[in-house]
Amino acid sequence: MLLDHKNSALVIIDAQEKLMPAIEHGERVIENCVKLATAAKELTVPIVMAEQYPKGLGSIVAPIRAAAEGAAKVAPKTCFSAHQDEGFKALLADSAKRGETQLVVCGAEAHVCVLQTAIDLQADGQDVYVVVDAIGSRATASHELACQRMAAAGITLVTTEMVLFEWIGDSNGAAFKALRPLIA
Repeated sequence: MLLDHKNSALVIIDAQEKLMPAIEHGERVIENCVKLATAAKELTVPIVMAEQYPKGLGSIVAPIRAAAEGAAKVAPKTCFSAHQDEGFKALLADSAKRGETQLVVCGAEAHVCVLQTAIDLQADGQDVYVVVDAIGSRATASHELACQRMAAAGITLVTTEMVLFEWIGDSNGAAFKALRPLIA
């Protein structure tokens, strides 16, 4: 099934100040999360961010926070699966009430919080799309195995460009003109 921005919510997991410097290809992950947040904000796709123990790991990195400013809701958490946190679940419940059942997931770490959150969301009946070039781990093997495990669990793996083009839908519309710089 293709993504539809009218039925989507963007979920950004733990792309935090003290974690992202340790993530392999962390700058690429941040860049792609920024693209997704920028597109989500332009298309009025709700943005939910989870922060793992922000007292120790800091906030979501500044570029992502800036891209999502005014559009994102943030839930601090201590559970590795954000979906085990009541605050996060409450934020997603608001999206579900509006019919936003396609959850586009990005962030870190692929093999821990992203994997556990995605599997829990899938088990809860959500359509989960994990953006493989917008998730990261400290080691390549961890990223690769997380992607394999999520795919085996029935989670749809996508790229940033796949999400952008599916959300935009038409090269003749205002959304394409506004978001073309993200693709060029």
